[in-house]
Amino acid sequence: MKCQSHFWVASNDPHPAKIRRQRSVGKNMFAIFFMKPGFNTIISLENGKTVTAEWCTNECLTQVPKQVEKHRRLNGLLIHHDNAPTRRTALTMEYLDTKYVKLIGHSAYSPDLSPCDFWLFPKIKEQFRGKNFQDINELDDAVRTQID
Repeated sequence: MKCQSHFWVASNDPHPAKIRRQRSVGKNMFAIFFMKPGFNTIISLENGKTVTAEWCTNECLTQVPKQVEKHRRLNGLLIHHDNAPTRRTALTMEYLDTKYVKLIGHSAYSPDLSPCDFWLFPKIKEQFRGKNFQDINELDDAVRTQID
């Protein structure tokens, strides 16, 4: 028997109900790109996959210029992101060079955080606190709705 289930109860008191958590879809990662007028691209990483330089370059960064070109020319496009190793690989840097995209560097003594860490992610987490989603598609739709 589990030791957690053992507790003293007076003879005339009912036993407390055991709270059972619902199954959750799990965690899912989204790469979110935005511009001054608003959000540009939201890309979902498949469940169970890890972020690699190939995924970052071939899945994420290929979609961003297509969306930017709908609003403006690519000349002078700047990207600011955290300093994760997958975003600093030769493959990623070569791709950005071919699209004439420049990276905004981090200050020498600043923390390795992107602007989303301060205002976007806490806002989304607060809205989803305590909610369970039945499948990945429902989670994906909820994130897109929250951001739009």
